[in-house]
Amino acid sequence: MRTTTDQKKVFYDSNRQKHILSVLIADAPNTQLWTTAEGYYVRFIDKIQTTAEIEERLGWLSDTANKLHEFKPLVFPTGVLINCDAGEHGYVLKSTKETTLQSLIQKPSTEKLYRWYFDLTGGISYRLKLGYQLAKLLIKLHRAGILINTLSPDLIFVDSYKAESPITNIEIAVTENVSTYSRKPLYAVLGEYADPMIGRKMTVQTTYSDTYAFAVTLFSLLTLCHPFKGEQHENLPREKQYEFILTGSLDYIGDPEGENYSDLYEDNQVFLSSELKALFLRTFKDGKFDHTLRPSLQEYADACLKSINHLTKCDSDNCGKEYNDDLSHICPFCMQRTRSVVYVSCIETISQSKRVLMPMDLQSQELPLPLVENAIATMSLQDGINYIPRSFLSEDVPVENERRSLAIYVSHKTDTIYVYNMFKQAKVVVNNQLLDPYVKTKNNRLQFRLGTDEIRISLPNNMSILTERSAVENSKEYGRINIQKFLVVKRG
Repeated sequence: MRTTTDQKKVFYDSNRQKHILSVLIADAPNTQLWTTAEGYYVRFIDKIQTTAEIEERLGWLSDTANKLHEFKPLVFPTGVLINCDAGEHGYVLKSTKETTLQSLIQKPSTEKLYRWYFDLTGGISYRLKLGYQLAKLLIKLHRAGILINTLSPDLIFVDSYKAESPITNIEIAVTENVSTYSRKPLYAVLGEYADPMIGRKMTVQTTYSDTYAFAVTLFSLLTLCHPFKGEQHENLPREKQYEFILTGSLDYIGDPEGENYSDLYEDNQVFLSSELKALFLRTFKDGKFDHTLRPSLQEYADACLKSINHLTKCDSDNCGKEYNDDLSHICPFCMQRTRSVVYVSCIETISQSKRVLMPMDLQSQELPLPLVENAIATMSLQDGINYIPRSFLSEDVPVENERRSLAIYVSHKTDTIYVYNMFKQAKVVVNNQLLDPYVKTKNNRLQFRLGTDEIRISLPNNMSILTERSAVENSKEYGRINIQKFLVVKRG
């Protein structure tokens, strides 16, 4: 394949556009990805398929791009290179993003870890949001019968992190090896992000292999480590290192019973929540050679959101970093206790009006059924405005629904909390005070002192979170059934 000596080499594509090679950003067996001086990406393929097969596949992708308007985050080839070397194929990709996900994994040697990780590249929450976006996009693609097959950080495009606008959308490169129900992959994807079951020829590419590649990508994004690059990997001859990763012959570096120790992982595992640690262990240890033991993409998406909700920001003057709080409120970076931590919890209660005879309890009279109480979710509130999505209140509400339910403003400096009702119709009760839906001209909100007492926000009985309507739930056996959700805000 090409080397850095090919920088500034000129290529032309089938649209007669000129491309000057700039930087080699990904080098894998039989494939490479370069940036160009014109702001494009060029992918080279070496000795994998015949020219006719590659050209037919790229033509099909071009037709497919015109049909998949709803999949805007997909980056399709825009042209085929016409002056490649013999046995080599190439095509052009155009992304609207500035860089690849690899830029959030590969720390420059001149930068200090925590400054680069938190201040320059968004920290834990930014990476979790990107991981959630990627998981949901893959779920959508799989439902449409599309497999990416070549998922890796080098082929996922993002904007450079900017603290003033920290939200970005991802784009995924659609390579020559993408497949559908009627189109098989051109070749078995092998590499550091590939499913080891493919490396051992135990299976072919499936949604499971895409999910495995996602797990390796998310693990690398959060910890800056590859899940199998530890001491075992370093002690192998160089020519054997790739083969052992490919075939899953190394222990997972996060396995407490394994022998593949990694200094970098020991330092950086602090970036992982307990939920994600458990999922990664299921993927890279229990499910390494058994698809049925691996977590699903939806489990990873849910864990990313739960991890975001549990992040706490250290309030030490010399720290200020976000961390995964284990309820001790001790920041792992400065070892100082966070002085003020505020949580909001959503709780659901179910009760009924009729009294029933319960002979199993040896009761001679009718009694009401015991109150059923379920904890639905918990979130750590940060300084400033915190919007509570409707999915926080009900597991039945899709997370993709961005509609808000409540907003809670927290000021640790003044020990003040403001509660805003962001529902369009429903009225809520906050500590026995009625709060109408928020109107900007009225600035209607309720103010509370952030003390030891809890703030209780009650929603109407039997209210549907999506529609805001309340329905009377009656049962022949139990009478009127009341389902009520309420939020509790208090110091941790």
